[in-house]
Amino acid sequence: MNSQAGEAQARSTADAVARRSYGKLVAFLAARSRDVAAAEDALSEAFASALADWPLNGCPSNPEAWLLTVARRKMIDVARGRQRHEIATEQLQVMAEVLDAAAGTRRDLEAVAAALARPRGEEAIAPTADAQQRAAFFERARPGRKEGTASAQEALQV
Repeated sequence: MNSQAGEAQARSTADAVARRSYGKLVAFLAARSRDVAAAEDALSEAFASALADWPLNGCPSNPEAWLLTVARRKMIDVARGRQRHEIATEQLQVMAEVLDAAAGTRRDLEAVAAALARPRGEEAIAPTADAQQRAAFFERARPGRKEGTASAQEALQV
């Protein structure tokens, strides 16, 4: 069979199936998904696939079953794509929340470091100071501490 004859036969078969069985095929597809618009979209894609496939491979013996099978698979593909999209959206939202929390933690740490670096009277402590310097700073800044106590003198020596 030459390509023009194959195309003509595919078009006439698809046309006959569309006239005879379109409503029944949409009803079968919509019964499962409860979505008539999605059923019509899948069936139209199945007809497009038929017009691409049938001229090359010949018309099937049961074109309605062929179209129904292809349309069902198209609907499954769309549902899987939608599910992948929803999962990816959820994962991206979780990642954004984690990044926001990390950024908030970093801002909190920067605020603490800035507060520690801020001069208090004549004293200041750098955020990179070692543990002894930090302890001495906090000992000097402790409320209720009396001047001249041993711990205050030790803190001043550091």
